[in-house]
Amino acid sequence: MSDQDDISRRVDEGRLHLVERMLDTVRYGAEVAETLDKTLVSLSGGALVFSMTFVDRLAPAKLWLPVLFTSWVAFAASMLCVLMSLRALQKAITDKADQLNKQRQEFERALKKGLVGQLSTELTHHAPVSSLNRVAIYSFFVGIILLGIFVAHNLLATTAK
Repeated sequence: MSDQDDISRRVDEGRLHLVERMLDTVRYGAEVAETLDKTLVSLSGGALVFSMTFVDRLAPAKLWLPVLFTSWVAFAASMLCVLMSLRALQKAITDKADQLNKQRQEFERALKKGLVGQLSTELTHHAPVSSLNRVAIYSFFVGIILLGIFVAHNLLATTAK
């Protein structure tokens, strides 16, 4: 084996190693994102249902109801943003699959002509998904804070009587 063959083999192994690590990172990121989405929807939905169910017990005086209603809007917005981000991600994945299919077709055409085609893959950041996820997280925290303010104010008002 010549030095050039050894260098080419090591370059190919290095590229393969990098691609495998990129795939591992993407898979791990997808698992984390899935867990975060499930958690946000579960917690927001739970807080919404819990506060609707027990509003009479948590705040019998029902003072500052607009704060409670705003917390409900925040929880609903959080869940809606998660759903919208999932839809945006689904579209981005479909678009990427279409792009990869076109690259594959071009590669196959080049091979038929006896040429070695160039394949390029890249990881892209999908800004709408990230933005929607940030809004979902912020909305959840706003809902928690507002619900806490509502409950605290009502409990303090009833204990002061």
